[in-house]
Amino acid sequence: MNVSPHPRLRCAVLDDFQDAALRSADWSVIEDRVDVVTFREHIAE
Repeated sequence: MNVSPHPRLRCAVLDDFQDAALRSADWSVIEDRVDVVTFREHIAE
């Protein structure tokens, strides 16, 4: 069993209805450590 000393992180980008977050930054520098998920829908209070 291969167990990493550092578990993968998860990042949620909320209310990204224009898909701007993934286009406006270079996410490749963290892709081996972080799972990035965007949510286009507005999350009501």
